Amino acid sequence: MSEPKSTGQVCFLVDTTLSMQPYVIQVREKIVQIIAMVLKEYPLVEIEVSVVSYKDGAHTPQVVPFTKETQVIETYISKLTYQGGDDFAEDVESGLKAALALDWTAKNRLLFHIADAPSHGAFYKSTYISVALFNCVRLI
Repeated sequence: MSEPKSTGQVCFLVDTTLSMQPYVIQVREKIVQIIAMVLKEYPLVEIEVSVVSYKDGAHTPQVVPFTKETQVIETYISKLTYQGGDDFAEDVESGLKAALALDWTAKNRLLFHIADAPSHGAFYKSTYISVALFNCVRLI
């Protein structure tokens, strides 16, 4: 078998507030499907996958560091709990900061943000951004 020609990292940033509970099965299925698709489409690329889940308020984002073991990711997402988020906006910023703090070393990098609400802050509450985030969840 030939050596990988390149490296790639895929991070899933997931809103795990209570409003996402109706999508729990879809979130799990889509993450597994996306991982399988990436591995199939790029067999010569050494892929690592990570998950960052965030809630709202005082909750610290939970991080699964990059790993080549996709079963670790599948096990983690099967146990995600959804709670909190008593308002419409969520703490997306802390999730993004945790994702940016990962050990991003690969040449090719990809982040999927799975959410149903925008971040706190006036900048993030425009109608355009809210609609874009909502439609993104529905498309995935």
